[in-house]
Amino acid sequence: MALTVGALFVQLNRGPIGLSFLTPVVERTLNATLDGVSIRLHDTVLAWESSDRALDIRATGLQVLDGEGVVQATIPEMTVTFSARALLRGLIAPTKLELLGPRVKIVRTRDGQLNVGFGNTANGAGGGAAAAGLVGELLRPPNPDLASGYLSEVSVSSALIEFEDLISGRTQFAPRANIALVRDEEGVRADGSVVVGDGEEALRLDLSGIYRVATGTTDVGLVFSDVAPSGLAIFDTSLSPLERLRTRVDGTLTVLLGPDLKPLSATADLRATPGQIDASPSLADPIPFESIVLRANAGGSFDRVSLESLELDLGRTVVGLMADAVRAEGDWRVALDAEVRDLPVDDIAGYWPPEFEDSTRSWITGNIQDGIIDTITVSGRANIPDGSPGDFSIDALSGEMQFRGTTVHYLRPLEPILEGAGRVEFDTETLEIEVAQARLRGIVAESGRIVIEGLSGPPRGETIKIETTVAGPVRDALEILDSEPLGFISDFGIDPTRTSGTQRTSAVFAFPLLDAIKVEEIAVATNSRLTDFSAEGAAFGLPVSRGDLTLKVDRDGMEAVGTAEIDSVPLGLTWTERFNEDGEVRTRYEVRTALDSAARTRLGFDTRPFVDGTIGVGLTYSVGWDDASAGAAEIDLTESALSLEPFGWTKPSGTSGRAFVRFHEAADGGLAIPEIQVSAADLRAAGSARFEAGEDGLALRELRLSDVRFGENSGVVAVDVSSQGVPDVSLAGESIDLRPIVELLLADDDEDDADSGSPVMRIRVSEQSPIGSVRLGEETRLLGAHGVLVSDGTSWSPVQVRGRLSNGGRIFVEVVPDGEVRQLRLETDDAGGLLRAVDWVDTVRDGELRVTGTFRGTGENEVLTGRAEMQGFVLTEEPFAAKMLALASFSGIGDVLRGDGITFDRADVPFELTENEVRIIEAKARGAEIGIVASGRIDRNDDTIQLEGEIAPAKTLKSLLANIPLIGQVLYGG
Repeated sequence: MALTVGALFVQLNRGPIGLSFLTPVVERTLNATLDGVSIRLHDTVLAWESSDRALDIRATGLQVLDGEGVVQATIPEMTVTFSARALLRGLIAPTKLELLGPRVKIVRTRDGQLNVGFGNTANGAGGGAAAAGLVGELLRPPNPDLASGYLSEVSVSSALIEFEDLISGRTQFAPRANIALVRDEEGVRADGSVVVGDGEEALRLDLSGIYRVATGTTDVGLVFSDVAPSGLAIFDTSLSPLERLRTRVDGTLTVLLGPDLKPLSATADLRATPGQIDASPSLADPIPFESIVLRANAGGSFDRVSLESLELDLGRTVVGLMADAVRAEGDWRVALDAEVRDLPVDDIAGYWPPEFEDSTRSWITGNIQDGIIDTITVSGRANIPDGSPGDFSIDALSGEMQFRGTTVHYLRPLEPILEGAGRVEFDTETLEIEVAQARLRGIVAESGRIVIEGLSGPPRGETIKIETTVAGPVRDALEILDSEPLGFISDFGIDPTRTSGTQRTSAVFAFPLLDAIKVEEIAVATNSRLTDFSAEGAAFGLPVSRGDLTLKVDRDGMEAVGTAEIDSVPLGLTWTERFNEDGEVRTRYEVRTALDSAARTRLGFDTRPFVDGTIGVGLTYSVGWDDASAGAAEIDLTESALSLEPFGWTKPSGTSGRAFVRFHEAADGGLAIPEIQVSAADLRAAGSARFEAGEDGLALRELRLSDVRFGENSGVVAVDVSSQGVPDVSLAGESIDLRPIVELLLADDDEDDADSGSPVMRIRVSEQSPIGSVRLGEETRLLGAHGVLVSDGTSWSPVQVRGRLSNGGRIFVEVVPDGEVRQLRLETDDAGGLLRAVDWVDTVRDGELRVTGTFRGTGENEVLTGRAEMQGFVLTEEPFAAKMLALASFSGIGDVLRGDGITFDRADVPFELTENEVRIIEAKARGAEIGIVASGRIDRNDDTIQLEGEIAPAKTLKSLLANIPLIGQVLYGG
């Protein structure tokens, strides 16, 4: 026996031994494990596998027959390994079955069931029953008493697998498959490999799995490498989106099957090599990437899918994604969290589908450029129909991003903001950008905020609001505000290129997100603080400097409030400009300042000699849409000196004074002042004025004071100033004090006034409106005065004054030009009153006076040559000389004793008046009893008199001596 066994093993080592006689035995053994079908073998051979010391029987031409003996499947070859332990017990028991080159068909039914069979069917009969019977034997517990109880492994080698999915209608072939099922203590384990598809698209899967008897579930694991993602879609239609990945993938896929072989859960781990993502039709161009790492799982019979992690390396940019999806009522409810790192801003357009938030996308991709988005985090919830994932809807979306180095076109065609950095928050309603830093020319953004609203509203209903706070040069800010489409600054007279200073501005822009936006649709509001601001020609053509202003600008207008200097004049300013014709006023200025004489001259308001010194001004000035201007001014005259020369009235600086002026632009471009109110010291005045525009500014042309009162003056004043600046003054009213004018006309000039001259002017009093009372001296008044006085700045000519002295005497004064000289004529029938009025002589009473003369030369060289004639006057003073004169007359002694003065019948005084002296040439005076002849000079500088002359005998003495013979003839010719 031993020799027989030994000879058998030697022969087996040389090769298989044909054992046709064993074919029925093997058939019976296998058919014992099957129910409803049977197996028929063509031939068998015996082989020895020295590696595991097992005897294998190879059966060829295996056929699977149904209950009626019809062949359902054909398997080219099968290897059966028998248990040696069972042979010792007298049993022929297979432990391992290996099917070589079979055709296996797997069908997923419409209800998700998996049916497996040999041949062309997988419906539970024929090959299907055979496959189920073999697997069923593996699932039974081992039984040493039965031949089928030793079966521990069933394998398939070089099989052709056909997978038919009745749900998707797709059929897939695996031309090469090697699968082994091995029974262990837990159940049945499976290992093998499957090649699906052909050529470069072929998918090689390494398979492992276990069926657990205790739970009836099956774990299946697939390992694959260098495969096209589209090949993975054969396992489930939910994997069909992988067909959009143009890459090669390595990974594993594990699936948990239920007792009915329906998938209960699955887990996938994938890694993709460099490739592209097809995002059409949303994106025209595919998205290139360097790698993809993905881990996902599905549960609840694939009604729940979780993307545990996805990392998409786009080169510089990395995208991380996590998501959970639950299927309910035919739709998928998806919750998603994503993170993007290092995304170039210019790449956003390539990843943002045009149809998704079209207006927002257009604005952001068209106006935000350059720079890097460091991070983007997104959380969202969406609803995706199971049958049409393209019809998804977003239920909630929020996120934020950090960016830097960006360029933002906030309002084209304005210059963009550069080097922007900040943070973005967004949801389905709003996108909000917080700007941490940015630069525009020399302007630096301290903060900024861009809000896009209405994302979930109707199409084209989105609006954008931009808020920013910037600081930098005034010129840059004003040039931006003056640029299209704003054009705010030049319209109200400021050239931004001629400005300087620094500013800090808060600005707000709001407008709809439309492709074509109109200027009137842009809401703009800015609030600026301007420091050390200056602008050439900004206010009435004058320079503005040292401005410290708050500037507000919006679509309706502008307001500037603060302090500045206009042509070096400090002032407080409120400047308002309206851009829309919503009222009568376009421009309004409110100014508070103090102006000295030099400042008023620079501004074109030279008020000297009437007003000198500093005046406080509260000015309101407005310009209408028809370019007509008007205003009013409250004026503080306390620190100014006022003068109404030659009327002798002045107000010194420090004395309280107020004025109110209302004015408007005249038709000729000048300035009309319809209302003037003045209250200063004892001066009260009300009236109007008119200024004319000229090359040197505004010049006074007309002044009307309908009610002016000061000192002893109460009347009406009308001043008309010629184009040469000569005032023509018309006077009327109750009373006027002309003592200063009389002094200028007739008084001796002292040394201090030698070069002062007279003001160039004309003074007129109408005969139809004479002045009731004109004060000429301390006691003398001129009643009903009228006439004219003219000064050319060096002398008064012509002069003509008529009136009646307060004692009833008439007076007439006339100075008339006569070629190069001026002729003087003065007449009055109250010589004493006139002489006292002009403060020349107060020792003369009564009498008539007539003065005629001729003025030659002007100024220091002026000489008056004339003659003074008086009649019937009394010399009332009693100095020693007067007493001596009185004693020369016997009747004069009586006059002196009675205190009545000396009576003169007439006096004739030729004289010559110069700047320094009065020369008297043979002056004669004759009274009732005396006669005087004298010549000499009066020094006007030291008020000394030098006279030489004779006193003639009185009439009584003359009569007595005339009757003495010889003496009378000698003395008197009688």
